[in-house]
Amino acid sequence: MTLTTCSTSTRTSSRTHRAALLPVEGAGRAAGEVVRLVLDAVNRRDGDALVDLVHPDAEFFPILAALEGPVYTGHQGVRRWLRSLELDWEVFETRLDRVHDFGDSALGEGGWHARGRTSGVLLDSQGGAWLARVWDGRVTWWRTYTDRAEALATAPTPGRFKGGRRAV
Repeated sequence: MTLTTCSTSTRTSSRTHRAALLPVEGAGRAAGEVVRLVLDAVNRRDGDALVDLVHPDAEFFPILAALEGPVYTGHQGVRRWLRSLELDWEVFETRLDRVHDFGDSALGEGGWHARGRTSGVLLDSQGGAWLARVWDGRVTWWRTYTDRAEALATAPTPGRFKGGRRAV
């Protein structure tokens, strides 16, 4: 089991600050599996599961950030992001078709089925991708791409990261 230092707990607002060595759940998880679990948590709007998969200092660049929207930082940031999904989208579901695992990062290819709450704009069969950096089984950096070709061009190449490139 891997241990990490944690100065605060943000899992629930009722917990108090604490300094301790805490076990990192899922530290042995492959980066590709972490991408799958994050997208599953998003689809379920499960903030607790998402926080468990995200490093306290993680940066998230979701679809709206790719279109000049906000960047979300840390546990509070990803919870705000989930709330914004509920407010901005009548329907928002990700579809993961394939995952490329690079060892300490992974690229998920898929798309969305979404409808804007106010605009009614429908994103269906929209191709996209998610690139994540993972450390100790947790996301440290996440970016959503609306253009798969751009995501693939940005993704690490075999040999730059341990583990090489393998489709999962």
